[in-house]
Amino acid sequence: MISSSQQADIIGWGKGQAEEAVKQTESVLESLTREKVKCMIKQGLDKSWVEKNFQIYQDTFAKNGPKLNNKQLIPRMKLLEKVLSLWPVE
Repeated sequence: MISSSQQADIIGWGKGQAEEAVKQTESVLESLTREKVKCMIKQGLDKSWVEKNFQIYQDTFAKNGPKLNNKQLIPRMKLLEKVLSLWPVE
């Protein structure tokens, strides 16, 4: 199984809190298609990893705590949600 960092690399979201990193995540979100998700799956993206991390981001958002200052929280949560919505039916 590939690492969490490798899973994130497959998705291609920005790393860190810099404005450029957030823009990278938003760019991936905006341009994501079912075909791109299929390519991610071929590269080794694991649905259970996406589901688990989406849940972590949702839980963090729901707690309304200091982690809401994470500039990547909402863009990544939306991106993971979109990946799941475009995941091909097995």
